[in-house]
Parts: sequence; structure tokens; C-alpha cells
Amino acid sequence: EDPSAMRGATAAAATAAAPRGESGALGNVYGTADADAVEYGLNLLRESGSSGPKKLWVFTDGYTSCGQRLTEALVDADKEGVEVLGIAVGPDRSFTSTVYQHWVRAAMPTALSPALRALFSREAVRAPMAAQSASLQDSTPLWARMRVRDTCPSDSSIQGILGSMQQAFPDLAAKMDSIRKLKLVRGNAGGVMQVDVAFVLDVTGSMRPWLGAVKEQLRAIMQDIGPKFAEKWPQVPILLRFAVLPYRDIGEETPDPHDFEPIPVLPADDVDGAQAAMDRFCAEAYSRLQAYVKTLSASGGGDEPEDLLGALTTSANTLSWEGRVRLAIVLTDAPCHGSNFHAEDIADSLPDPDAAKSAAKTALRALDKHGIDTMLCHVKRDATRQMEEQLRSIYASLRRPDGSLIDPSRRLLKSLDLFKPGDGGEVRQSMHLVFVLDESYSMNGAPWEALMQAYRAFLDIRKDANQGIGMDRVSVVLFDDTARTVAAALPIEEVPGHFARTGSGTAFSPALRDAEIALRSTPPGYSPLVLFMSDGHGSGGEAEMARIHETYAGKGLQVHSIAFGGAKHEKLRLLAEHAHGAFHAAPDPTSLRMTFTRIAAAAGAADGLVSQFAKYVAENVADKLVSEYM
Repeated sequence: EDPSAMRGATAAAATAAAPRGESGALGNVYGTADADAVEYGLNLLRESGSSGPKKLWVFTDGYTSCGQRLTEALVDADKEGVEVLGIAVGPDRSFTSTVYQHWVRAAMPTALSPALRALFSREAVRAPMAAQSASLQDSTPLWARMRVRDTCPSDSSIQGILGSMQQAFPDLAAKMDSIRKLKLVRGNAGGVMQVDVAFVLDVTGSMRPWLGAVKEQLRAIMQDIGPKFAEKWPQVPILLRFAVLPYRDIGEETPDPHDFEPIPVLPADDVDGAQAAMDRFCAEAYSRLQAYVKTLSASGGGDEPEDLLGALTTSANTLSWEGRVRLAIVLTDAPCHGSNFHAEDIADSLPDPDAAKSAAKTALRALDKHGIDTMLCHVKRDATRQMEEQLRSIYASLRRPDGSLIDPSRRLLKSLDLFKPGDGGEVRQSMHLVFVLDESYSMNGAPWEALMQAYRAFLDIRKDANQGIGMDRVSVVLFDDTARTVAAALPIEEVPGHFARTGSGTAFSPALRDAEIALRSTPPGYSPLVLFMSDGHGSGGEAEMARIHETYAGKGLQVHSIAFGGAKHEKLRLLAEHAHGAFHAAPDPTSLRMTFTRIAAAAGAADGLVSQFAKYVAENVADKLVSEYM
């Protein structure tokens, strides 16, 4: 378009908001002379001499005091081949979409750019959504169908303005409510805020403690986002879709993603029927997503860095993004590959910094091309801080094909630190695992083999969490009426996976005194975990448990007391209480193994941290969406 014509159109917009006789003034506004503004803009375009396409943009709150004259001005523009775009600004529900053939709506200034981009990209490619939108209304726009009595623009009293609106738009409230509902259930980008949220999940072994919480809390996250949007902007209809893309390391088998589900074709003229169909679709989509999430498990990973950059590229290029707001939420405890993306002491099988930087540029360009913002949720802030800083730096240096820079503050949102160091919320990377296991006569045969299987399962889970680095240390104390230490602070990769049983009676105090000795070998920076298991009715142990708690509570001590088979629950529960620990009952071999694996999966987190993590993510993801976009 001719620049001078656009300047004229801007002046015309100012005239539309000014009282008669005060052209260009914006104070004491009491009328909306949008018909005059459109006519003035048309005159400027006629005089421009431009032979190319002509457009007229009308910034408006969507209300008019011109009645038929606005209709006639828009008809004149249509006859002259001038495309008039009505841009509704503000959260008020207005009739812009009903009056203007081409329109967008921006509740906030920050929403204007993506709204325009969505409009023109659809019109350029004639996407299916455009045809869907056309089916919502008569092919002839309302401004070309209306013929109503004009209202004198000089009648600028409140009564006059309202009277004009009522005459120009009979049954306005009912019409707008119907249109609003149809837009909501059909996802019309002009009126509904469609939000696509993809969870990009690290499902390697080190994420085992957190994956269970993520799976449990996806439901809470999905339930919380909608109400938080509605609380802040109750007049803006929200349509939410979710996807999940799990990832591991390069070359490892990864589950297929759960893509955004397409919105079904809905009845064009039946508002209630369309709403009912959409409600069914949302319920069924949610059920399918939950079933998918339950199948995810944490395993593999090899070295500590993972293929996060590949996952981001895949999420941008393969998921079916359609929303006006598009967000990829990354949940990880590990950096991406490349020595420039993590600390020097992190082992990396693919450390090439140039290859990593190239992969990062590919991922970030793909995200920007598809209009996807990224939220990084740090499980281990120290491990991923450098990666975030590098990604921001690379983003700031990238240019789009048109030469414009990418704003990293928009495309890479402020990250979420899930745990604050110093508040008891650090993720424990290294642990001293002290097993205190009953080898008395009653454990002979099948019970002992079941115990050894549960013990090995515990070690396997922790090895996955260490991702082959072997950071954990393991001590093993076996007891009957005496005690013997068969492993003392050994690296987890070196500790035996099976021990021979030699015991007879049962006494708890000797075993816990040996456990105290073993705990003294806990390396600096390691967090101790004591797992005490018995199937008998031993005596003593309360004083030793109390001393263990007093000595090691400040180092993040965890204590678990397990009653196996017919063990006396009251005694083992009392031992757990003296150590401020947790009691578990395992009546059979299957439940014993499950108890061991459950404790191992949560061992990398401080007491109560998994539930804190789940609650934090559920609340803050919703808050972040609202604060960043609305």
C-alpha cells in the first residue's frame, strides 16, 4: 500500500473518534464517527494514484453512532475494491465481526500481531479454517445486507448513541451471544483464544522420580489453565488443546507423541448441538490423553545430556499446531548435548559445540517459524542453567527470512525453577543408600530370594537415575540377633546384587548400631537413605533410630521402615516414627518389590518434594500462561 495513504488512514481513524468541529482531538470523546473515517480514508486512497491493492484498517472498539452511513461507506469501499479490515481493540464483546467482512480482535495490544498474522496467513493459503469461518455466516456480510434508518451523528447523547445501535443492530445481544457460542465451539480465530499446549517430557531414567508426578498432575494442569484464563478475562472464550511429546537420547527408542486432536466438523447453525458435540469431543480427547500418559515410563539416557534440541525441532515441525497461542512446556533435569551447553564436569558422548549450536539454531528457527513459545521447567537448575543462557544468546542472534530479529523474551519465556536451593527442595543427585535387612531364620528360602529381587530392583532404578555415572554409594547391613556389614559405602556399580543368608533370631538394636557406623562413611554432599526391613518381632532400636535422625536430619536424611509378611506392624511403625521416617507394609513378595521400587523412584527427592513439584507445576503453568499472553 501507498505509505501516504496509510498515513491518511491513520488520520481518518483519529477523526472517527473526535467530536464534530474538533478534528484530530481525542479528549472528551462522545461519538464514534467511523463512517466519516472510512469515507475520508477512501478519498485518500483515491487520491494516492496507486494502482496496486488498497487496504483500509479501522481501529475501533466496535461501536458506532453512524447507523446506515457506516453501511453505505463499507459498500462503497467494496465497490471500489478497497479491502476494509475492522480491528476490534479491547476485551469488550462488540459487533466488529458482524459488520466488517475482514476483521480481527485483540483483547490486549500484545495479541494484535499474532491475530493479524493468523488472519492473513489463512487468507493467503485458504486454509480449511477459512472455509469453516465462512460457514458461520451468510456469504454476504452484514454491512452489505443492512438497510436501516440513519441516525444523525450530531446526536451524541448517550440515548442517541444507544438508540442508533439498537436501530442499526436489532436483537444485537441475542445475535452476538449466538455468534460468540459458535466461535467458541468452532475455534474461529477472530473471536476465540485457542491455546495449544504441548508438554515436551524427558522420559530418561533420571526423570523417574518426577515422571510419576507429571503423569498425575497433567489432569490438574489441564483443569487449572482454563479457569485461570476465565478469571482474568471472563469475556474472552478459551479453547484449550493438549499434546505430549516424550523424548530420550539420540538413537534410543522413544514413544510416539500424542498429537493435538483435530476439532471435529460441527453443525453450522445449531449452537446448542455444536456445543454439545464440542463437550463430547473435549471429554473423549482428555480420556485418550490420560490413557496415553499412563503408558509412559522413564528409562535409558546413557550419559547425562539428552536430545532436547531434537525434541524441540520435532515438536515444532510434526505436532498439529493451530492455536493463536502456542506453548511448548519442557520438563527436564538434563541439558542438551554440546560442551557449550553444560558444565565441564558433565560427561557428554556428543560434545561437539559447533554441531550442538547448529542443532540449537534449527530447533529455535522451527519454533519461531510456527509461532511457538517455550517454557523451560528446571528440575535440576544447576544442570540446565547454562543451556538456557546459551539458547537465549542464540535466539537473540537469529534473524528471520525478512531480516527481523527474534525477541528471545517472547519465544523463550522466563523459566520456572521448580525447586529453590536452600529451602530443602534441592534435587539430590548423589545418595548414600544404607540397607538394613533381616536375615533371620524365618527369611529362609523364598522370602530371602524375594528380598534379594526387590533389593536388585532398587539398585537398577538408582543406576538408571545416575545414568551410568555411578554417583550413589551403597552400604548393606544384614542382621538376625547380631549384625554384620557386608558392603560399606561402595559405588553402586560395585556392590553385589545378592548375599547369602546365615541368620537365626531377630534383634533390631545391633543392626541399627551398625547402620549408624555405616552412615559415618557418607561422603560430603551426599544424602543418606536408610531402608530397614524385617519380617520378625525383634526388640530395641528406638534409641538408635532417634540418634540417626538427630545426627543426619540436616543432611536430608530419609528413613523407610518396611514390615514384610507377618512382621509386627506396631514395632516397625514405632521405629519409623522415632526417625521421623515412613512406614510401609508389604504382606507378600510382590508388594515387597513394589515397595522397594516405589521408594527408589522417589529417592532423588527430598521429603514431600514430589508432591510439591506436582503442585508447583500445576499452579504455575496456568499462571504463566495467563500473565504472558493476556
